[in-house]
Amino acid sequence: MPRVGLPVPCAGAWCAEGGGVVAARAPVLGVVAFLCAFAYTRWIPPFRVLALIAAFGLAASVLLTALDVAIGLTAFWLDDVAPVYWVWQKLLFVCGGLMMPIQLYPPVIQRFAAFTPFPSILAGPASFVLDSQAAAPGLPARDLAAWGVATGVVVGFLLTRASPALAVNGGQKAARAGDSS
Repeated sequence: MPRVGLPVPCAGAWCAEGGGVVAARAPVLGVVAFLCAFAYTRWIPPFRVLALIAAFGLAASVLLTALDVAIGLTAFWLDDVAPVYWVWQKLLFVCGGLMMPIQLYPPVIQRFAAFTPFPSILAGPASFVLDSQAAAPGLPARDLAAWGVATGVVVGFLLTRASPALAVNGGQKAARAGDSS
C-alpha cells in the first residue's frame, strides 16, 4: 500500500521549494560561471577546488534560502518585508565580500562582517579559488554548519511565534483581526 504524504510545516515546505529551485538552477549557473571565468582568465582551477566550490556553493545556497524564509516570516509582524530584504541584500554585498574583498575593508567592518553569515555564504566558497593552495574546507564547513543551525533555530522560533496568528487569524495581523467588521 503506498504511503500517503504527510503534512509538512510551511517553513519546511518553503525551504524544500527553495532547495528545488537551487537544484534546478545550480547546474546551469555553474556551467555559465565556469565558462565565463575561463573566458576571462584562460585558467582552470584544479578539480579538488572545483569540487569544493560546488559543494560549498550549494550549501551556501541552501543557507541563503533558509535565511530568505526567515525574512519572509517577518511578514507576520511587518506590513512590507521589502525594506528588510533590501537591507539584507546590501549587507550581503558588503559583508560577504561581493563589492570588494573583506580584507580590504577597515578593521571595524571586517570584525562586524565576521559576526554575520555573509562571509560564509559568499567569501567562503570563493576563497577556494583565490587561494587554492590553502583550500582547507574545515573552517568554512564549520562556519556554514554553525550558521545553518542558528538559522534553523531562528526559523523555528519565528514559525512558532507566527503559527498562532496563522491558525487563529487566518494569517491576518492580530490588530486587524480584532476589528469586528
